[in-house]
Amino acid sequence: MITKCRTIPGLAISLALTLLPAWQTPATATEPAQDENLAYAIGVQTYISGFPLMDLYRTLWETSFDPERGHDRTLNEFFVFDRLITSEDDWVITPNNDTIYLRAFLDLRAEPIILVIPPMGDRQYWVPVSDMRHDFDANLSWDTVGARGGAFALCPPGWQGLLPEGVQRIDMSTPIIWTLPRIAVDGAADLPAAVALQKQIRLVPLSQWGAAEVTRPKPDPDDFPRFTRSELTDAKAYFTTLNTLLRLSPRVGHPMDDAMAGWLREIGMDPATGF
Repeated sequence: MITKCRTIPGLAISLALTLLPAWQTPATATEPAQDENLAYAIGVQTYISGFPLMDLYRTLWETSFDPERGHDRTLNEFFVFDRLITSEDDWVITPNNDTIYLRAFLDLRAEPIILVIPPMGDRQYWVPVSDMRHDFDANLSWDTVGARGGAFALCPPGWQGLLPEGVQRIDMSTPIIWTLPRIAVDGAADLPAAVALQKQIRLVPLSQWGAAEVTRPKPDPDDFPRFTRSELTDAKAYFTTLNTLLRLSPRVGHPMDDAMAGWLREIGMDPATGF
């Protein structure tokens, strides 16, 4: 039983401090755990291990599919924040007000998506690209890419194919990813110039590269199970959705994920099955 995992994240983290050595045990179990204490320990570890994925997926679902929230963007296109953040903004922790933002969740299962960064001159910019566990596969910035920008194909794991000339390949760890571009702004008077550059940062599916106009994406909401903030502390919803996401956006070959695989099977979780 893992009903004890219906807990708040802070309590789960404190419990994990005493359970940490279990992570270092080789994962060989294939039968469900018969000992309740062992099942509880595995449940706590799984909750903590899965929390970055689950909280980021919550943001994806609430901003792209939640019918109770007003939004006009979905997967594979940018949410645009073309003003400076103030103390009244609470959509994310925002300690700075000298950048403007873009944000996008990308589904690469069908094909790579090309991220286009225009020539930026001497303006600082940062385009981190992360898997769904907050591990960054690329940091495209003025320091790493340079003032000229470029075109970068974000490729899902295992993708094989040809890219257009001049497009650089970036291999991602998961087929569903996110990016949070930021552009430096030197005060309110500089905002229009920064916004003009922001509008030139684009996402183009590989199959539409070179097209005069990119068609808007139409993701299938049925592919993405409901998950909201309140369900972060609902044990059944949390573990059921986590198991679904392990199938939806797997991170194959990662040492930590491989080590946890045997423990997950102990509590009936496996990317190949339901929970």
